[in-house]
Amino acid sequence: MSYENTSCPCGGRKERETMLCRGCQDHTASTIEAAVMQDTARTWQTRRNAAIRLIAMVRKRDQKLALKFQA
Repeated sequence: MSYENTSCPCGGRKERETMLCRGCQDHTASTIEAAVMQDTARTWQTRRNAAIRLIAMVRKRDQKLALKFQA
């Protein structure tokens, strides 16, 4: 995953220069991690740790969606 490509960690497609696709952004918008990641008053280390947790949540979201469609 990088800002240059168009693949989201959930497996979907995202816009370039973004970290997550629109569905994942909407899914994680109300989380503490999203708020911390976007808070520029925080240190870069804190924001980085929040982003790592967000990516982990999004990857789990993909697994839940896959299981839902298999049933």
